[in-house]
Amino acid sequence: MDPAVSHALAVGSRFLARGTALVAIDPGASTGWCVRWTNPDDDHPGAGQRFLESGQDEPAAAAKAVLDVLGCRPIGLLVIEEPFMISRGNQWKLAWAGGELRGRLAEQQVEEAAIWTPKPSSWRYELGLAKGKRGEVNDAVHAWAEEKLGVPLRTRTGAPEYDRASAVALSFAAEIACSTVAAG
Repeated sequence: MDPAVSHALAVGSRFLARGTALVAIDPGASTGWCVRWTNPDDDHPGAGQRFLESGQDEPAAAAKAVLDVLGCRPIGLLVIEEPFMISRGNQWKLAWAGGELRGRLAEQQVEEAAIWTPKPSSWRYELGLAKGKRGEVNDAVHAWAEEKLGVPLRTRTGAPEYDRASAVALSFAAEIACSTVAAG
């Protein structure tokens, strides 16, 4: 693993242990997002309790939703999927969406917050999800996320929320990667 990535994940792991949030973003015209945190173990009610909120919307609305969920809780690890193997025009649009979200969320990050920008194949590898054609991979990630959460990730019309499922799966991949790096 790249030393910069290892360092970012180690820093993220330390912040997450203190109760900061992990925010995972699958950027695009339809942006999936997931916010997770665990209350630190202490004498307060709810200690050790885990929280997860997720959604799917256009970038500005997704950023607002993330900020609403966070309240005053700082971001300790921001994970934004890196655009990969797409047309030049779409790559520019996805990079812009990721940059817009990163900028809107910057004020919520702790000063030394970690940022991880994995390629889709690297975070899917962390979850043991196979490579394949885009539709097959999207279906596999969606099924994995629904099974993990135990709830359907679908629009009001019943259509799968692929970007939301990817953000949820990305957040779990980040947690696994942080644990791996922290374990040495």
